[in-house]
Amino acid sequence: MAGPNSVAGRPFLESPRRGWNGQIPQFVYSYRTKSPVRRSPMPNTIAYNSPLSRDMPFPYGVLAAGQSRFTPQDPAVTARFKEHTVILTLDGVGEVTVGDQVNRPGPLTLSWVNTSAEYRHACAPDSDAWTYLWFSFAGHALGQLYDKLARRGQLHAAVGPDTIDTFKAVLRGVSSSHPGRHSQLSALVAQVIARFENSPSQRASQSTLHHLAIAISENLAEPWDTQTMAAQAGLSLSRFHAVFREAFDLPPATWLREQRINAAKRMLTETALPVTRIGELCGYPDPHHFSREFAKNALLPPSRFRAQMRSRVAR
Repeated sequence: MAGPNSVAGRPFLESPRRGWNGQIPQFVYSYRTKSPVRRSPMPNTIAYNSPLSRDMPFPYGVLAAGQSRFTPQDPAVTARFKEHTVILTLDGVGEVTVGDQVNRPGPLTLSWVNTSAEYRHACAPDSDAWTYLWFSFAGHALGQLYDKLARRGQLHAAVGPDTIDTFKAVLRGVSSSHPGRHSQLSALVAQVIARFENSPSQRASQSTLHHLAIAISENLAEPWDTQTMAAQAGLSLSRFHAVFREAFDLPPATWLREQRINAAKRMLTETALPVTRIGELCGYPDPHHFSREFAKNALLPPSRFRAQMRSRVAR
């Protein structure tokens, strides 16, 4: 089994070729170097694991692991492979793009990338360099787990210094020839995945959304929209949508509309305020817009809804 190899270039992963015996062979890396080659303070290092059997009895298997250093002058990695990769930023700031979502992981930030989908990662242009540890892995039901974390906005997680030790243990395990390394590596991968599922930043986001929901409910007359809500929560629009839907089981625009209409129903039933004033207090300064939105939900315009509710009370 190959040990770590220090190189001054950039790794580009080639597609794996399945062997005749049903095993997944080691991934083959090639390197492109610039001329002249500049010595990096932390040379790129890659260690390959021995071939993983398709019927390996462990939940996860590490394919390769290493450490890398990028500068803004280095080209972004955009090649699409067929495995999942986890990145732990040690120093500097990176730029990881998945679909239309751009994240800038800083020190002690975990990032999970599914390289079978469209993605891009590079050093952030305003950072001197980006240094990180990484490993690529395979396992059971990873696609479903990745999709669940993506919906929750948990593909990036703030972690403690102990996670560095976990990544270094993965790198040592991949470089080892110990017969029990596969079970140890599987356990280490499970530890890293747990960091995503229990992300402190996610819990903080949920708490922020709770306070935001209270503020909106108490100030429905304000011109709230999803952009304003995301800004108030301190989240990017794409992350806000994912975290909000996980918390409330509704898209933010749908939730906001329901809050406005439900408040209008209460006011129409419990107060004698004019319909136009109720619309204003619930965030609909245009009475025609208010009537249309209300009728979509209640199947009646506001005035008829009020009359119907009053007739029921009078019986």
